[in-house]
Amino acid sequence: MKRVRALTAEPPLLATYRASNPSEEKRPATEAKSVWDGFRSDQAAYGQVLEKLAKAQQGLCLYCEQLLVDQSGTLVSGDYQIEHVMAKSGATGRVLDWTNLALACTGGTYPHHKDTSRFLHGQNNSCGQSKGDADLPSGTDPRTIPLVGLLVDVGLDGKLAANSQNCAACEWRVKIGTTTSTTGWCRS
Repeated sequence: MKRVRALTAEPPLLATYRASNPSEEKRPATEAKSVWDGFRSDQAAYGQVLEKLAKAQQGLCLYCEQLLVDQSGTLVSGDYQIEHVMAKSGATGRVLDWTNLALACTGGTYPHHKDTSRFLHGQNNSCGQSKGDADLPSGTDPRTIPLVGLLVDVGLDGKLAANSQNCAACEWRVKIGTTTSTTGWCRS
């Protein structure tokens, strides 16, 4: 698993937007879409949030770890969205909460992608959309799942071997050929 980091600080233009529009955060959760659309219309603030999320997450989708940036680190147009990890319509105050924002893929919904294999006609398989207006179950926010070391070592001769120490640390059973390391399954 690759590390997908959360923002370490609120983007300055989001803070400015919130300070200029204090009533927005107090609007009922039923008006979440209107609040978000209002923020998105501030292109500079929205763009800065995208930029900060892409940098913090190393250009990866929060959920599937698909690369959302090109070789230069620029977001691929139409291949990403800002995700509200806890549903923005789930409670008042979530829409503009910077700790609730992450970058997610559009899951093959962008028909003009240069890589045509990334477009699935008529389907919306985006990671963020698939959870709908539900909150993530407790303990499943990818930004908070602890990392472990490599579970498989690749020797200089190219042979694979289970890393017993790291497998034991997360209680993961890895089977490579006829070698099995530790018992149990990862509970993270």
